[in-house]
Amino acid sequence: MEDYLKPWRPDEPVFAEPAPGLTVRALLRATVSHLAARSPALFLFSSICTLFMLFPSVVEGRVPPALAWAINLLAVMSFTFASGAAAASATRGRNGASACLAMASLRLHVLAALSVPIFVAFVLLTVLPLGLGIGIWTVGKGSALYLALPLAGLAASAFLAARFSLAAPACVLEKAGPASGLARSSRLTKGARRAAFPLFFTLMATNAIVTYLAMGLRHTVARIALEAAILFAVNLMALAAVGALYRLRLEAFGGNTKDS
Repeated sequence: MEDYLKPWRPDEPVFAEPAPGLTVRALLRATVSHLAARSPALFLFSSICTLFMLFPSVVEGRVPPALAWAINLLAVMSFTFASGAAAASATRGRNGASACLAMASLRLHVLAALSVPIFVAFVLLTVLPLGLGIGIWTVGKGSALYLALPLAGLAASAFLAARFSLAAPACVLEKAGPASGLARSSRLTKGARRAAFPLFFTLMATNAIVTYLAMGLRHTVARIALEAAILFAVNLMALAAVGALYRLRLEAFGGNTKDS
């Protein structure tokens, strides 16, 4: 893959201080632009994520707990994989969706390893606080912790996403390993986290609210269709944002997007 960027080393200086900043407006504009320009590819990537993320809901209560957790981990892996492909679509304008998927597939083993700490963080910061909040509401209705715990978890998750969302693109396009990919993302997002945080928080909160509301519905086609529609929209925006953010940060630090 001659289009790959030069592999990055954690000890390699990548930019001078201070890091270039980024505004929320600029990120939103770039996200919409990426979505408009690469909509067929992003629709495909989002569809892949949605299918994998719907599977845990479909098999809910029908498989052993250990298998259910493994299926959820697979769902996280699908998004990590799609994030790498989305970044390729944002920085490799001549490559179609199949070429971007092929580039991500070549780094599938690295993306799988990267997904493990992401999954652990997701469980600790999103699933656990939400479960505790529901439990507190059941025991003592009206407790402020019912909302405080899930909101705090979502805020922490959004902060981590703003900092480490470019790890998968770095693994795919810069041949970084899981640890060096996280380090690379941390450096690239410096100066852009305040702009990325509101977007990721909004997307995560939307997904959490819909998931919570769907829990009250019976396991029907209507419930699955509702979850699928919201998941698809959230995944689509999130993947477009990751691709746009990666391109913006490469341009800010003088990286070559090889889009021509």
